[in-house]
Amino acid sequence: GANSIALTDFAFLNTATFGIGDAGNISLTSTVGDITLADSSLFSLTAGAGSAGRIAVQSAGALQLEGNSVISTAVALGSNGTGD
Repeated sequence: GANSIALTDFAFLNTATFGIGDAGNISLTSTVGDITLADSSLFSLTAGAGSAGRIAVQSAGALQLEGNSVISTAVALGSNGTGD
């Protein structure tokens, strides 16, 4: 893991699936400091039969969501997959 992690200025880390396979997982771990999202996002989407990926965030310090930041999984309308 990292000492601290910051996503800023509309940065995004996302996974998606549009078919039968699952989307990838997202894992962020800080071993000492904070995890900060400032106008940024962690996002996983399914628009098919596969499932959205899991999002795991572990921070030794604070988890800060600033501005328009979001952590989310989603299932598109008409999809068969799940959002964990």
